[in-house]
Amino acid sequence: MFLSKLFKFDNKDYEGTLINNGVNSFNKNLTILVIADTHGDLAFNKQMQKKLKKFKFDLCCVLGDIGDDYKIILDYVPKDKIVAILGNHDRFSLLDEYGLYNYNGKIVNINGIRIGAIEGSFKYKDETFPSFTHKESINFLEKMSDVDILLSHDKPFTINNNIPAHDGLKGITKYLYERKVPINIHGHIHKSYLKTLKNGTQVKSVYGIEVIKLKNGRIEMKQGNKYEIYVYQSEQDKYIKMKLLGKLKYVGKSFGDGSLIDGKVYDCVGYNKEFRALSIVNENEENYMYFVDKPRPLNGSSKGGEWEVVEIYDKCLEQFLNTRK
Repeated sequence: MFLSKLFKFDNKDYEGTLINNGVNSFNKNLTILVIADTHGDLAFNKQMQKKLKKFKFDLCCVLGDIGDDYKIILDYVPKDKIVAILGNHDRFSLLDEYGLYNYNGKIVNINGIRIGAIEGSFKYKDETFPSFTHKESINFLEKMSDVDILLSHDKPFTINNNIPAHDGLKGITKYLYERKVPINIHGHIHKSYLKTLKNGTQVKSVYGIEVIKLKNGRIEMKQGNKYEIYVYQSEQDKYIKMKLLGKLKYVGKSFGDGSLIDGKVYDCVGYNKEFRALSIVNENEENYMYFVDKPRPLNGSSKGGEWEVVEIYDKCLEQFLNTRK
C-alpha cells in the first residue's frame, strides 16, 4: 500500500517534463576525494585504505552509507576537509558521533565554488531512515540557494524502471534543471560512471573511493590516454568497462522505451562501417546499435532523426561520422 501510493507520482520520462535552459558555468579547478557506500568494509580492505593514503585533494566529500568506516577515514583525512551527508543505511546520529557536520540542505563555499548537498535516498519502505518521497525532495531542495555542485546520496530520477530503491529522486533532477547546476556527484547505486543529463548537467556516480578532478568547471573525463565508461550488459547482469569514443546528441522524434530521446546527449562506444551503425549507450545504460545516417526504429514506427557531434575523442570515429549522407 505504501509503495503503490508513491508510484502514482512516477512517470516514464521525467526529464521530458522539465524545462531545459542548459546549465550555468564556473571557470574553476578543484580536486575532490569522494567516498561512497563502503558499508563498514574499509577496515577489511587494505587496497582501499592505500587509496586514502596516496591521493592528494582539496576537498573530501563523503556521500553516505559509510557506517563506522569513519574510524579509518579520519586517520587519513582531516575533519576540516570533509563535507559529509548520510546515506539511507546510516544511523541518524552517525556524523555527530564522529564530530562531523551534516551538510544536508546546506551550502559550503570552497575556493569560490558553491557546493550543496542532500542526504538519503528515495523512501522505498515505510520505515524511518534518511530518505525523502519525491514530493518531499522537491520541497526540500526548493529552499536551497543556487549551487555549482550538488552532492547527493541518491541519483537524479530520469526514468521509472520500477526499482524504487534505485530509480532516484525527482527533487534532485528538478533542482538540477531549474537551478541550471553544472555537476551532480552521488553514490547509492554501487556503480561508477559519468553521464550527462539532457540539460547538460554532468552526473558522476561513485562507488567506493575515487578522485574527481574539475577543470574549468567540468569533470575531467580523460584518464591517462584513455576515455573509459562502465556500460551495463544485461546478459551478464554486470557493468563492463568500455572505451568512450565520443558524445553525440540525438535530434529528432523520440522513440522506444529506453531508446533515443530528442535533445539527449549519448555516449558512443563503438561503430560498424559495414552496417553503418553506431554503438550508443541508451537510457537503460546498455549499448545498442543505431544507424549513423538516420537513427530510427527498425519497424518504421518513427521517422527518427539525426546525430549532432558534441565531443569526439577518437579520430576513426570522427572520420566515420564525416561519411554521413
